[in-house]
Amino acid sequence: RFGQIIAQEVRRLNRHVCHYWCHQNRYLRLENANTPNILVQNIIDYDSVQKISLVLHVQDTYNVSESGEPSFTAVVTITVNVKDIDNRPPWFQPCVRTNLGAAKLCVSSGYRAKVNLTEKEDGALSLEPGPLYAKDGDRNRSELISYRILRGTTGL
Repeated sequence: RFGQIIAQEVRRLNRHVCHYWCHQNRYLRLENANTPNILVQNIIDYDSVQKISLVLHVQDTYNVSESGEPSFTAVVTITVNVKDIDNRPPWFQPCVRTNLGAAKLCVSSGYRAKVNLTEKEDGALSLEPGPLYAKDGDRNRSELISYRILRGTTGL
């Protein structure tokens, strides 16, 4: 069958082994047909997917028509809730969101200010396009953001 993981009959110690299969999806798959271990096969981006469902089938015989044995089956829906983590840096605002492969970026054009050469400024500089502001790059998270100057004119 196309798009499914097909089971193969295996016998251990003269006992029947259950045969599992599921409709494959982009993110999850079965380890093999005789072990119902679910494996993550692709990176799951919380911003795109918060919940994944998988329908798992089990049967106690591999091929009913060939064996002539009675067969019993069961079906269960497995729902996986994707957990968000802090995996993106803060984004200075305003910015333009863009994708670079699997990475999501928000590119800021920076800030500008003007000062008079012979005058001392009182208070915070007036910046364009607005006050200095960054927000957490992870959707629905509000981690504490701290600021520091990494380079610039020193000794003033």
